[in-house]
Amino acid sequence: MKWKCLVLGGGGPVGEFQIGAIQAIARQYDSFDLYIGVGCGSLNSAALAQFNSLTEGSQILTSIWDGIKHTKDIFSVPFAGGELAALAALVSDAGWARDSIYGYAKLTEQIKKNIDWNRIKDKTNWATEITSLNDGQRYTVTNNKKLLDGDTNPLRTVRLSLDPRDPFFIGTHIYELMTAGGCTPLMLPPVDLFNHRFVEGGVRNCTPFPLAVKAFEVAMSAGYDEAEFIVVGNYVNEPSRETFDQLDSGMEIIGRTIKMMTIQIAQDEIFYGKSMLEKMGVKNTVIVIEPTVDYRLSPFNFNDMNTRLQIRNHGVNRANVLLPPPPAKPAAMMAENMISLNVDMDQLLDQLSSDPDNEVISDRIVGLALSGQVPKAMAANQMISRTPMAAAYVKTAPHADAKHPANLGELMDLMTTAAATGKKIKAVGAGFAFDDIDETTGVQIQLDKLSNMWTPDPSILKDPASAPVLLEFESGSTIDQLNKFLWDRGLALVNQTGYEGLSYVGAGSCGGHGSGIRIGPLADAICAINILHFDKTGKLVHSRIEAANGISDRASFEKLYPQIELIQDDDSFNACKVSVGLMGIIYSVTTKTQPRFYLEETRIIVKWSDLKQQLTAKLADEGIHSIHIWFNPYPLKGDIYCVLSEYRRVENRANIGNRGLGVTFGLVPTLAPLILWVMEHFSKNLAAIMNSTLKATVNKYPYVMPCTEALNFGTPNLVSVDATNCGIPAESAIEVAGKLFEFAARRYQEGKFITSPIGFRFVAASDALFAPQSGRATCMIEMPLIKPTPGAQDTIDQFLQTLIKDYHGRPHWGQRLNKNVNPGNIGTMYPKLQTFERIFNQFNNSGIFHNEFSDKIGLGA
Repeated sequence: MKWKCLVLGGGGPVGEFQIGAIQAIARQYDSFDLYIGVGCGSLNSAALAQFNSLTEGSQILTSIWDGIKHTKDIFSVPFAGGELAALAALVSDAGWARDSIYGYAKLTEQIKKNIDWNRIKDKTNWATEITSLNDGQRYTVTNNKKLLDGDTNPLRTVRLSLDPRDPFFIGTHIYELMTAGGCTPLMLPPVDLFNHRFVEGGVRNCTPFPLAVKAFEVAMSAGYDEAEFIVVGNYVNEPSRETFDQLDSGMEIIGRTIKMMTIQIAQDEIFYGKSMLEKMGVKNTVIVIEPTVDYRLSPFNFNDMNTRLQIRNHGVNRANVLLPPPPAKPAAMMAENMISLNVDMDQLLDQLSSDPDNEVISDRIVGLALSGQVPKAMAANQMISRTPMAAAYVKTAPHADAKHPANLGELMDLMTTAAATGKKIKAVGAGFAFDDIDETTGVQIQLDKLSNMWTPDPSILKDPASAPVLLEFESGSTIDQLNKFLWDRGLALVNQTGYEGLSYVGAGSCGGHGSGIRIGPLADAICAINILHFDKTGKLVHSRIEAANGISDRASFEKLYPQIELIQDDDSFNACKVSVGLMGIIYSVTTKTQPRFYLEETRIIVKWSDLKQQLTAKLADEGIHSIHIWFNPYPLKGDIYCVLSEYRRVENRANIGNRGLGVTFGLVPTLAPLILWVMEHFSKNLAAIMNSTLKATVNKYPYVMPCTEALNFGTPNLVSVDATNCGIPAESAIEVAGKLFEFAARRYQEGKFITSPIGFRFVAASDALFAPQSGRATCMIEMPLIKPTPGAQDTIDQFLQTLIKDYHGRPHWGQRLNKNVNPGNIGTMYPKLQTFERIFNQFNNSGIFHNEFSDKIGLGA
């Protein structure tokens, strides 16, 4: 009887190699009898041990690593002054001395978030090692009592136990012990426990192969007579050569030293473990999977996502090369088109062409794409970008006369100079618009350097007590910057867009929105707008615009800010909230906030025919914060499928796992070009591939996360697309969905394709005169087309024409527009357009803020 063990070494961020290798291993192994690791491998092994299926464990583990995007997600800097001050403190013997550069609070947080002792305590399938700096001995931490009891050492001064009555019971201190398993000396402090200072087991055993062999000795008493070990290291067999410039800093030298020591110790341990097996005289297989390329990623650098992705893909490739081919399955197991694990992508695509509705095959194709495999011809044509991720939100091309003011004074000087020279002016936020709304023949003022934020002065408010829940910020502030600022203060935005890189003011000015049938667009959270414009004489005017019952006390405000004109008028306020930069340049806004909160995300794939019966009730359910629906526009087995993402407010943060892989960066580099390849060469397979792509976004269990993370689309934002977005009355959503499926079928027959799911999000009615949501509860319909989808603009034109002409659609101003947005129909779209145009002419009477967009829609002509 064969006993199987997966052995995982340490390596910090280069543990990405393990993640890729495990993805490949999971395609050939259902599970292992023991998961054992040190360093990052100790945490990876514990995560895998929670699940009976290695496939499921691999998916969860991948999503955990996908959620670690920065070094600060793992390492905290508790020392004032950051890393440099911590380094100085390391060599001090004064009272302020420290024992590490970073703290492990973030690491412990990750462990508690993703590993539940209750899921492994009754198993016997996990082990790690930690090292005591006091007695110099290694200690085994495991859920396997026989292994723990058999691993004795008289030099140890602590005897860990699995007896709940014992003061050294592992379960009581499991998160401290797991944290110690990831603590590299110098970088992270030891974990103080049982009057010992514990660090990771890699100090003694960089690859815990000898302990794995001892575990097999224990297993032999249960009847096992054959062993198979898969050992996954994270470092190359020999260190690469480095130039002098690559070793000219202390951190580089420390990282290089750790790498060299780790390589040598790991080699010695594998040799020693194999020698132990030879002496035992039992049949065994040892497969060592390690990289052949040194990516020169520092053990402390989790920030370099591109290099991490390359390392992960290298892990997939090395495992595929080194693992033996799987045994042939019995003929009965191949029934109903079940796919042999050694079939490649090209064979699968051919099989799917013969059976286009076979989801087993399409799921397998998407699984291979997740691991980095693509059709051979596609690889030969170099369709995969050499840059692993290409941003969907591509910044507008640099303007010939672009300016970047750093403060209010510089902004006012630039505007005054432009006006004096007769140049038109256009403001740009983050610069991610899909259409030409940023264009101007004059001066383009980019606001990215204006990103300060602060609590409003209570003395100017009618209700001074409201100041702590208000936020004023400059107009270049991005949603990501605002989220971080507020979260640290226990607050959150009222709503946010699906992409955090947009500026709040820029997105809000274009009708940008989040989701929630009871939550308005971004602009509706704004209470006050500080805007710069010109009067009839050409003088630059600084106005603060609020609703008629605005937040500012007029007497107090005018006394403190006599140079700023306070306008408290509903028409002016509602016109300026969503004005696409046509009224002037917004310097800052004041918004409402709310206490920060968590959302539970549940994603399921369902038939639209079933969901549409429930949709009205779900939208009315006040227990649901928001829902997103993403449609496969093509029917599979006669049905349209969609992913329903449902979000509910929760109090409890603790949770296992993470979001679905399709929301993380694993899908981006190969899946988007694969869809284009399928479109061109296997178009009849497109429905099944699209469905399997949607499945990849589904999480196995409901996942609880900060609202800032839940409302973010994740890395689908990183796929390069042409996108449009149009709002229709919310009550028309079900009818419009049917019309869009007919539209997709018609375009398919014409040989033109929709290459990404179509999204529905629901937004409350807005008072903003020029918002897509103005005056009505709205369903915002998003159609992104992967670049370069042939005929994309024509598809967008027909999509918008259908929605605008037949369903009173209103386009999102920041996304791709078309010829249907013109002076002839803009008044029909917006019943209060005359009021908006009156305010526009009042603030822009000189025409200095005119541009191609205002001409396109006939404003001020």
